Amino acid sequence: MMQNKLSFLFVLGLFSNTAFAAHPLVTEDTGMQGLDKQQIELNTDHVDFAGRRTQVSGLTYTYGLRDSIDLYANLPLTWSQPSGINDLALGTKILFLEKEELKLAVKAEWQLPTGNAKKGLGSDSQDANLSLVGSYDLSDWTVQSNLALTTHRFRDTISHKDSRSVVWRASTAVLYTIRPEWKVVADISIAQNELLSRRNAEVTRVIGIIAAPTPDIDVDMGVQFVQHNTGLEKRWGAGLSLRY
Repeated sequence: MMQNKLSFLFVLGLFSNTAFAAHPLVTEDTGMQGLDKQQIELNTDHVDFAGRRTQVSGLTYTYGLRDSIDLYANLPLTWSQPSGINDLALGTKILFLEKEELKLAVKAEWQLPTGNAKKGLGSDSQDANLSLVGSYDLSDWTVQSNLALTTHRFRDTISHKDSRSVVWRASTAVLYTIRPEWKVVADISIAQNELLSRRNAEVTRVIGIIAAPTPDIDVDMGVQFVQHNTGLEKRWGAGLSLRY
């Protein structure tokens, strides 16, 4: 039973961060697409955890419904065996405060159990996530912070009776602009343990770089370290964002 539980937590952690923020970060930003503007994000990561190596990717489409409202859909995929689609996420981000260097937004996301959990391609849970998103710009520095709550609605409640139905997460990212087209980033996230029996938090650390060869194209690379109950997960990868 414990082995199944830890496997569930690995799968949940493997794909939940994909939809939180722009690759390689964990912390969401307050940036908006703008009215009728669109963005496509592609990323891929190599994950190494507990002797298991996995190749995962994410595809995110974002549409600017208004200057202050974005709608998006995120689909994670696994390329290594067993391969397939994972849990689809649909969400919206609303910018409600913009005052000089400070911006505040709220982000709501729904994750649907579209992946095959029996094959390790999903969390077998219908989740709802609500995040408060803030950013503060100061010359070449930008600080982003998130506070989030996620509710799990498991289809198999008996198998997940030892899991929390509501978990919190807090994160902060710092971005430094070396040049207008180059940024270095660092991110740290602390999340409540998914298991009721564990009080230690899950800690995620990220370092990376973002290049913008044009105003409508971003290319990134990053390394992420996640401290789980059973060890350290390492992932490294790259991403591409296209706006039009």
